[in-house]
Amino acid sequence: MGGQTFMVVHQGRVVRESYANGGSADRVQLLASGTKGFTGMIGAIAAHDRIIELDKPVSEVLTEWANDSLKSKITFRHLLTMSSGLEELKDQASWTDFLKARSLQPPGTVFIYGPDPNIFGLALQRRLGAEKVEDYMNRRLFQPLGIRVEWRGRFADGNPQLSGGAYARANEWFRFGEFVRLMLEDRWTGPTILSRQMLSEVVKPSSVYPAYGFYWWLKEPVSESTAKMVDDLNNRQFTNQIKPIINEPRIPDDFIMCRGAYGQCLYVIPSRELVVVRNAPATVREIFEDDEFLRRLLGDVVTSVSEPGRSALRTTLFPNPTNGTLHIVSDDAGVLTFTVYSPGGGKVQTGKTRDGIIRLPDLPDGNYFIQLMDAKGRTGTHPILLTK
Repeated sequence: MGGQTFMVVHQGRVVRESYANGGSADRVQLLASGTKGFTGMIGAIAAHDRIIELDKPVSEVLTEWANDSLKSKITFRHLLTMSSGLEELKDQASWTDFLKARSLQPPGTVFIYGPDPNIFGLALQRRLGAEKVEDYMNRRLFQPLGIRVEWRGRFADGNPQLSGGAYARANEWFRFGEFVRLMLEDRWTGPTILSRQMLSEVVKPSSVYPAYGFYWWLKEPVSESTAKMVDDLNNRQFTNQIKPIINEPRIPDDFIMCRGAYGQCLYVIPSRELVVVRNAPATVREIFEDDEFLRRLLGDVVTSVSEPGRSALRTTLFPNPTNGTLHIVSDDAGVLTFTVYSPGGGKVQTGKTRDGIIRLPDLPDGNYFIQLMDAKGRTGTHPILLTK
């Protein structure tokens, strides 16, 4: 609804790339809070480079806090996991303005979606000295990955808004997700950016809010008490955004994402070898729901045309809706037989998969079911929407 970009990358290969509503391959897209994924990663990179120590108090460089009983206990890890306990501040003119945020709770006890990314930027800047934070990010992260990032969101003091000021092209943003996926699978062969151990810190559940890492959202169980705390302090963020993902069984447990306002999404699903990018303009008013989008992407397994007595074949088809070319992720790597059924159950096409792909060139647009079968007779059936 109102989206501008859509990209699906499977095993490092772009299998779907489409643009609408003013989007294009060359358009520099708003990332909004998707920016935070970069900020969390640069925190881990700075720790890898020994510029910071994650569990050291930031008051060592933010000396304005040295004599404050609560702020002096805030660590870099607290800032990177939104667990500093500081109030949210809006419409500030500089990074240093965020230092005046009040402590609402002791650090490490609550999750508040607040000023932490920009306070982290100030602390990192003081550690870096002469090199600017954005230059460090460019040198250590963006250039090695071939990503061009524009900081169109800046404060009056000229510093980048690390919580939501980055813009990038969709066909470059996916490279960031692909880097994370390959690092998590221990298959990254590009330049050394950080260690796998330090990358794991980025996507490790925080002790305060397990569904959050270093500004990355995670599919992790959340207790009732934690869910209530997050909802009470963050405008029902857990119930409205993360709970539907956690409760959706078709979304794999290793799902992680960077997420921004208006549906700026970078999804990484290592178990499916998938990276997905979706962007929309700030003018769109429709509510974008991650769980609904992911259900359509990953496919709803149904049994309306399955034959009885056969065990299930675990498969995923994407993209869905499709323009006629479907890619398959299956627990059987061999050639599969496929049968296409009309909504009424009539058989309209049969064939065999080739290189993990199904092509439907001769069917009119509409809703269908596709049944897949392996050599053992195991089947899996998916509804699809064909729209050319």
